[in-house]
Amino acid sequence: MKSQFQVLWEALHKRANWLFCGSDDTAPQTCTFVSLVASCELHKLDPEAYLRDLFRVLPIWPRNRVLELAPKYWMRTRARLDSAELALPLGPITVPLPLSANQAEKADAHEAAVAHGS
Repeated sequence: MKSQFQVLWEALHKRANWLFCGSDDTAPQTCTFVSLVASCELHKLDPEAYLRDLFRVLPIWPRNRVLELAPKYWMRTRARLDSAELALPLGPITVPLPLSANQAEKADAHEAAVAHGS
């Protein structure tokens, strides 16, 4: 039978190993990936569906608008995409125009109200 110390040691050792999975060369990418998955869960998104959609739009998305693809804003952005285009494994995607400051403010207020159950 294992002592409490052994059980705790194994748990901590396994947790520490997750911090260093891969190699030093790939650590930043691993951290980004794990952070995206955790952020999806925080914002009640299916991480697999989010990543599938993200990988579909990322190659054509304007670099100066990359924040629109963050899990926090993904449902707002996805609602503005053509779902038929997004459902295809390959092919063009129409990038919607950016929201105006007024539209973004209204969307933020609406999302905050929904989050707080108002």
